[in-house]
Amino acid sequence: MRVSIAGFRKRRVAPDQHVSHDRETAWRQRRAAPRPVPQYAPRDDGTAYKWWVGGIIILATIIFVMSFEAMSLALPTMMVSMRVGLREMSWTLTGYMISRTLFVGAVGWLGNRLGNRNLFALSLAVFTVGSLLCALAWSFEALVLFRIVQGMGAGPLMPLIMIILHETFPPHQRGLAQSLFMVGDAAGSVLGRGLVGYLIDAFGWRSVFYINVPLGVVALGALLLVVPNRRETQVQTLDPLGLCFLAGFVVCLLIGLQSGAQDGWAHTQVRTLLLLATMSLIAFIVSEMLVSAPLIDLRLFRRRSYSLLCVVNCGNITGLMGAFFLTPLMLQRLLGLTPIHAGLVLIPGAIAWGVIGVLGGKLSDRIDARLILLASFGATIWTLLQLNTVTLDTPASTLMLYIMYLFCAMALSFTPINVMSMRTLPDASLRVGMSMMNLVRGLAAVVAVAVLSLALEHRQLYHMQLLAQEQSQNMLEVQPVLDRLHALFYVWGDRSEMAEYKAMATLNQRLHTAAVLRAYQECYIGMALIYMVLFLPVVALQRRYAVPVPALRTDDGFEAT
Repeated sequence: MRVSIAGFRKRRVAPDQHVSHDRETAWRQRRAAPRPVPQYAPRDDGTAYKWWVGGIIILATIIFVMSFEAMSLALPTMMVSMRVGLREMSWTLTGYMISRTLFVGAVGWLGNRLGNRNLFALSLAVFTVGSLLCALAWSFEALVLFRIVQGMGAGPLMPLIMIILHETFPPHQRGLAQSLFMVGDAAGSVLGRGLVGYLIDAFGWRSVFYINVPLGVVALGALLLVVPNRRETQVQTLDPLGLCFLAGFVVCLLIGLQSGAQDGWAHTQVRTLLLLATMSLIAFIVSEMLVSAPLIDLRLFRRRSYSLLCVVNCGNITGLMGAFFLTPLMLQRLLGLTPIHAGLVLIPGAIAWGVIGVLGGKLSDRIDARLILLASFGATIWTLLQLNTVTLDTPASTLMLYIMYLFCAMALSFTPINVMSMRTLPDASLRVGMSMMNLVRGLAAVVAVAVLSLALEHRQLYHMQLLAQEQSQNMLEVQPVLDRLHALFYVWGDRSEMAEYKAMATLNQRLHTAAVLRAYQECYIGMALIYMVLFLPVVALQRRYAVPVPALRTDDGFEAT
């Protein structure tokens, strides 16, 4: 006799028939219902799509970084061609920084109106056209104007690069995604210091801008073909008052810092500009807190993790700009290297920057990013203390090794900061939050260079006076040195008066070199102290998120969460 399973179950659980039937029905409904697709997958086009986007981002980053690096090499040639001095030529850098910083702050509103892909394409097109116009500039004034146009295109690129990578890659690969920017950064630095130096010697300074045109066209075409555009349904209104206050702050601050470096910080014009910048900043903060649709949502700073990461970001960029600013100067002023040779010495560090950046990104996907920051800052402090021991007798190979160590230690911290910042922000505030992060980072970089220049000049003057006093107090020990130098120049054919003059000039030159060396050493110690202080906000960060793991696929084809 055949007994059905349903009848067996029915006879077995007859007292609780209605309960068993309800449980069985609910179980069957849950089994039959399709599982929801995870919301973090931005687009399911296979593995190739995200790497196509990553390749486009790397190419755009190479164009951006290579142009920035090439300007430092092309400035002497441009001054000769335009028949202007360094003071006038510095406006090509200041105008670029003003427009770039200003448009970073407007990324939130522009991205809302155009979409991230369209804004990125427009920025890349403006940057490419600006490069072409700079190459065709017929006068110094036209060059400054076209550099401002180029800066308008460069401004939104950095935050949009991070946002597009964040949207394209799944959560368990977003650390790796952010490290792709560092790959492009390293490649752009190597090309900017190597290839562009050759182009300047062979074809002139205009080739620095011409090379951006074909690369920009290729990157723009690939971007429009591969990356889809997504617009937000809720339209954000423009905050004209906040934009005006932000423009006043950026313009007054950057021009004030440039004028202070050239005319001295006690100059009345410099103090007036810095005062106007402070007043504009206060007015901007007040206006943004009062309006309903601000240009930059300052309420994001109420998030503790985001505020702490902004502090860490400012301190880290200060040390980073210090390394990029002090190290080439030290190579040129103390070791007598030309700018091109100094750039070649830094190439191994730039390559290590890209390699370690990828390692930092992959580690951010696996372990707590705070541990990576602590390890990075500790290694940076050790390397800066080693650079403090550099003397004129230090071999070039040892110095190059220290520089590579420094770049490796700093590269380890760049990606985790970006990854943690994005994880602390909601998706709706991601574009505004990253544009604000990049705005703060850019302003901190400019202020860091100005402060380091002032500190280097002040400590150099202090040590020069101190060594001069020691020389005057120990003339009995100094006089034999002067006598030997005098005898040496006299043997070489100089008259007695000229030999005495050259002996004193040689001694003063040695004192000046010793003063400069001590000033650089103290600046490296100051940077090490900054990184020691950064341990506090890193430790204070709360790990409010878990490290994402890849979705597991079950036998029935659904993704297990």
